[in-house]
Amino acid sequence: MIPASESHLPNAVPPAGQIIEAMVRGHQSTPGCLELAKALTRCVPALTAALIDGSCPLAHVEDELAMRTGLADVHDLHRGLDPAVETSKALIDALCIRRDRPVEIAQDWQYMVRLTQDDAMGGSLGAIDEMPMRCFRNLEHTRNWAVLLAMWECHILEEDVAEKLDDPRHTAIVAEIEAHDGTDRQWRLPFTQATLRVTRRREHTGAAGTPAG
Repeated sequence: MIPASESHLPNAVPPAGQIIEAMVRGHQSTPGCLELAKALTRCVPALTAALIDGSCPLAHVEDELAMRTGLADVHDLHRGLDPAVETSKALIDALCIRRDRPVEIAQDWQYMVRLTQDDAMGGSLGAIDEMPMRCFRNLEHTRNWAVLLAMWECHILEEDVAEKLDDPRHTAIVAEIEAHDGTDRQWRLPFTQATLRVTRRREHTGAAGTPAG
């Protein structure tokens, strides 16, 4: 199920029987992130052409909105390279209009939560399919989402869910998450062997931060 609109994060962890529904609803940032990602992708051919001919004006731009506006300008110069069939209005709106944006593409998020498959291609950067990175400003929402992911792991194999929820390895991880102080931390989940990661944003000046770890 892919949400078609944005909604608020749950303020508390729901009952175990409502985990899947809550996680779909909790992907409220997906529409906005996808909208921007599609717009950026459409600019890649034009940006490549500008880099080749030396006309790219973005080499030293740090402000996020200035960078997006510059991409829109580059796209306008080379729009014949755009493989999309729709008009550029949606692209310009996604790139350049100031509005409430998903926290993942804002500049004030503090915590990142993600599941990775460390034994597969991509390692710690290889997110599990359909489980995107989520970012939060609030530590309580961070903890809630991490607990949801840990509980979701008990559902994913669709067998013995109640037994998995009562497994001491699972309950110990949930207890640690509920008391987590927001520092960088990772847990190896017992049933899928995925790694649940909480990463705190690295503060630095300039454009929006990119976390490490």
